[in-house]
Amino acid sequence: MYHTFKNGSKNPNEKINLSKVNIHHSKSVDDLTLLNLHIQKDNTIDDDPSIEHLQEMDKQIDEKMVTLQPDDEEWIYLKMDNMIFTTTRSTLTLDKNSLLYIMFKKDSPYHLPRDLQAPDQPYLFDRNPKYFEPILNYLRTGEIIFDNNINPKGILMEAKYFNIQGMIEALQPIVEKEEIKKKTHKSPDLTREFIVKSLITCSNTNTNLRFQGLNLSGLNLSGLDLSGINFQKSNLQGTKFNGATLDGADFRECNLTDACFTKASLSNANLSKAIMRNCQMIACDLRCADIQFCDLTNAVLRKANLTNANLSNAVLHNADVSFANFKGAKLSRAILTGINRQGANLSMGGVVG
Repeated sequence: MYHTFKNGSKNPNEKINLSKVNIHHSKSVDDLTLLNLHIQKDNTIDDDPSIEHLQEMDKQIDEKMVTLQPDDEEWIYLKMDNMIFTTTRSTLTLDKNSLLYIMFKKDSPYHLPRDLQAPDQPYLFDRNPKYFEPILNYLRTGEIIFDNNINPKGILMEAKYFNIQGMIEALQPIVEKEEIKKKTHKSPDLTREFIVKSLITCSNTNTNLRFQGLNLSGLNLSGLDLSGINFQKSNLQGTKFNGATLDGADFRECNLTDACFTKASLSNANLSKAIMRNCQMIACDLRCADIQFCDLTNAVLRKANLTNANLSNAVLHNADVSFANFKGAKLSRAILTGINRQGANLSMGGVVG
């Protein structure tokens, strides 16, 4: 600790005004602790302003510093793939059930290797730093934060290694959701170009095409003539069929969630047991189509032609069927709750007219 006397006085017994004294300390110490040490409201140092008294103050501050910095606040350095993490023993031992607690508690049985050539002699870990950093931040803040370019599965594996149960419980559902998302949104098995070539080839050989059980999600098949093609049990989530000809096509048990059929022709098509949630079927031709047990929740069938279609046991909850034509359609045991039937020849009791 050193003192700077700005009044130029060489008399050690002269009273010194606090406003003319700058006190610095090489150690970190709370400002309030300094101010509370013998400083009066009139901004003058207490009764004895001598150099001897200032030295006594210095001693008291050093003693105070010992209590302000307990052993648990000891700074610790960790080295992973040439990246250094700086933290405290109290942070690393916060989770009493973790491996880090066992490693860094005072009576730890672990003898961790250290880089004795480095100035801070960090502990050496054969772990990936990009996955460890979120763990260290979690111990500091209680929150899980990581960049979009970091795989949460890697963080989960690291949390399991160090047995950080709070992170494991929070990350498990995130990882599971990502895995499901990858399976659902994987690249389609075929391309539009391949399908077009197949259509041309089959038209010359009179062969029936089968795209059964394939992942064709997200493809744009708008405007194509796909009449009579077997898509049974295929994943067609988000696929576009706008303006396509699909008369007699087989969509049984397909996943058609978010698919688009605006102005498409599906007369005599088989859509039984298909999942068609949020489907866009505006002005779609569905005459004589088999739509039994189909889930059309939130689907838009505005101005669709459903003449003689079979919608028995279908779910049309919250569907928009405004101005649709249901003449001759079968709706036995169909769920019609929350539908928009404005302008449609349909009542909650069945087809009208």
